[in-house]
Amino acid sequence: MKTQIWTDPIVEEFRTTREALARENGYDLDRLAAMVMKSQTRHGKKLIDRSLPERAPLSSKKPTKVRRNPVSVVL
Repeated sequence: MKTQIWTDPIVEEFRTTREALARENGYDLDRLAAMVMKSQTRHGKKLIDRSLPERAPLSSKKPTKVRRNPVSVVL
């Protein structure tokens, strides 16, 4: 008996669009990024943010030990 794999139509649409954009730009990431940047300026919305994300400061506290309950085995 052959099982049929369920496909999500939204995921399929995303994959189809991704493939079309990649093909349109010759599978070149630099060309794809340039196309998106051009689209970004044309539409006035920021699609690509090249700034580094803010990171939370590292905690100065030492990690606490985790106490584990002893395991008892009855034979």
